[in-house]
Amino acid sequence: MLPPGPYDLLIRIPNNDTPQAFDTPACTAPLLRFTGPGVSFAPQIQTQTTAATTTGSVTLQPSATYTFVDGNRPSDTQLAFTTSATGTSSSLVSAPPTAPSSAGTATAVDPIGSEILATRGTLEATIAKGGRESVVRGTKRVTKLAPGRYTVRVTDRSTTGGLVLRRANGQTRTLSGVRFTGTRSVRVALTRGRWTFVGAAGSTTPVVVS
Repeated sequence: MLPPGPYDLLIRIPNNDTPQAFDTPACTAPLLRFTGPGVSFAPQIQTQTTAATTTGSVTLQPSATYTFVDGNRPSDTQLAFTTSATGTSSSLVSAPPTAPSSAGTATAVDPIGSEILATRGTLEATIAKGGRESVVRGTKRVTKLAPGRYTVRVTDRSTTGGLVLRRANGQTRTLSGVRFTGTRSVRVALTRGRWTFVGAAGSTTPVVVS
């Protein structure tokens, strides 16, 4: 959930032909759409054989739901979030650092507040041929995590289902779709609360984020 207000968008798409960027073959240019009350942002990206960057500005309304999706694969890429009824986006910006005294030094401050959600590392998720999921960090099954941004590396061997990340409030995100098999990496932001990884066979990995 984000507070309402103005935001600047920065969308970076790495070169999909670069092995370090993705483990999937090159695909067509994405049909990105970011929509919701007062917002209709659809950047024109001509190719995905080279890295691309696009920017934009939007103003999010209070108590609203917004959706970001690639029109080429809507069932696999749709991400939705809501805004709070009160607050403002300016609350996410840290105050500028105080000018140093003659005997002191100044410390740089991240203008977007990196302390809000720190980068935490990689989770390994595997979906077996029968659809049963397994989510580990290192060698241990995931049951509890700190809030932050994680890269979920999904290895999907099932041809009958995929992997979904579900929040306690019912919000869901598809990490691997029904038709996808192979390996892919997905970035997720896990905030405090209860989350569940749901496999194709209905098996689950509940995770407490605190």
